[in-house]
Amino acid sequence: MVDEGIDAVNIGLPGMPVLAETLMLQRDIQLAEYTGGSLIAHMVSTADSVKLIKQAKRDELKVKATVSWHNLVETSKILKGFDPNHKVMPPIRNKAQRNALIKGLTEGIIDGIVSNHTPIDLEEKRKAFSDAAFGALGLEQMFGVLRSKLQDVVGLEILVDKLSNGPREVLGLEPATIETGNDCNMTIFQPDQKWIFTKEDVQSKSANAPYLDMELTGKVIGIYNRRQLIIS
Repeated sequence: MVDEGIDAVNIGLPGMPVLAETLMLQRDIQLAEYTGGSLIAHMVSTADSVKLIKQAKRDELKVKATVSWHNLVETSKILKGFDPNHKVMPPIRNKAQRNALIKGLTEGIIDGIVSNHTPIDLEEKRKAFSDAAFGALGLEQMFGVLRSKLQDVVGLEILVDKLSNGPREVLGLEPATIETGNDCNMTIFQPDQKWIFTKEDVQSKSANAPYLDMELTGKVIGIYNRRQLIIS
């Protein structure tokens, strides 16, 4: 349900132990080593996972890793408000786990940030926290929330790389570059623009967005793709 620990005890909800993720990742890394195959450790959420991935890369195993943006911007203390839009998978964990993920990101252990974009019908969210479905929207607000909450610890260049080329590298795709003869595919953003994220900014048919009416720093203002420029 939520991260196992003191915050789970305080709010009276069952916890998901770090060990559950660690054991599965450890098994998967061992299988990758045994078979010589590739492994994507998708949406890791614990300090132990970061350690395992770091060692796997030192051992020159073909391991890539991603992290959900939710696990970078909050700790489990946010769950005291019982907002079902913060009920996500993997669960938002404590401060030590969050700090380890941020460090793993800046040190290159974690390769990419993903949106974990999960539209959920409002009827499945308008329930008691324990009964509400897992998941939250991410695409429209992710950059602004990440920029707002991490600008003192994660540089803009690293953040943009982990949101763009990082996921492409994880999937084995060539980096997106602006060169003569290449199809241009880029996102246009203002890194320091202040704005309020409202319901009108949600393009999904769902509305399970955890940061409505919050002032954010950093806004995506358009894209250029397939020879089309779209400005929001």
